[in-house]
Amino acid sequence: MALKKNFFSKIKKPFIIGEIASAHLGDTKNLLYLSNKLKQTNSNALKFQIFKTENFVSKYNSYFKILKKIEINFKNWEYIFNKTKKLKINKICEIFEYESLVFAHKSDFFDCFKVSVSNLYEEEIIKYINKYQLPLIINISGADIQELKKILNKIKYKDICLMLGYQNFPTKIKDIELNKIVCLKKNFPKVCIGYADHIDATTNFFAQAIPLMALSMGADVIEKHINIDRSKKKNDYYSSLNPDEFKIFVSNLKKAYLALGDEKFIVSKAEKKYLNFAKKYLVAKKNLKKGHFIKNNDVNFKRINKLGVDEEQFKSLIKPKLNKNISEDSIIQINDIIK
Repeated sequence: MALKKNFFSKIKKPFIIGEIASAHLGDTKNLLYLSNKLKQTNSNALKFQIFKTENFVSKYNSYFKILKKIEINFKNWEYIFNKTKKLKINKICEIFEYESLVFAHKSDFFDCFKVSVSNLYEEEIIKYINKYQLPLIINISGADIQELKKILNKIKYKDICLMLGYQNFPTKIKDIELNKIVCLKKNFPKVCIGYADHIDATTNFFAQAIPLMALSMGADVIEKHINIDRSKKKNDYYSSLNPDEFKIFVSNLKKAYLALGDEKFIVSKAEKKYLNFAKKYLVAKKNLKKGHFIKNNDVNFKRINKLGVDEEQFKSLIKPKLNKNISEDSIIQINDIIK
């Protein structure tokens, strides 16, 4: 099973993932609908969650019945893969236990896999990841820098994205802590950094602005939840955007990302053009005749909307003499002067 090598080093930034999560409510029709809608939003990837509830949640856990109700069995997942394999979009699988990881990988459907930090303490999962060199997104919630360094040392193939952000139905603004992105970039300069946004989707400004802030602080990947209709308040509606909102979200992020420019301080052609427009150049303060030796009180420096003789260049001239008549407030170019 051939996965894309160096997946994260080849992505075009910003790389936007549409997270379907449990918004499908366990219905394959909903899952197909959301998959097709995500493709139409111009997202870079869609993400499924595949799990067997009994493999990672105790039946005495209050969430067991909720998860079991929305669980999609492997046979139905194979049906989904068959129906969506032709969608030209990267496909990511989030797993929570070993059996689903093996199933998802053997399906030869996914380009990348996502796991929680907690999964990387499970020896069989680590061995499988290392054996097949899986491109990996790691949800780092709850782990400090030293813990992350230990975990990364366990993983042989470093095609990795460290993903900041956690779901807290919804996550409060004060708990997001985007400054961690700067810290992650400093400590893991060769690793892709992502931000999974889980802010209240009804706060229109922040639902758009915070992912933009994450990009400006160095995030390479943005993950956002999608829902069929948030107003119905079904599973996973808290931080999810409706398909039409998601399309606008993706468009805004990709346009705004262009404003960041290059990380090196390079003066662009547009800036040079502006400087030429804004800079002041040599003009005649009064009518000047051919053969006149130009003195300081003969000239001004004004914006002329084209390149001319600037003040520093004029001062370097020795006894500049006009070779043509120049009228008041007209441009004096270097070829108008006998040096």
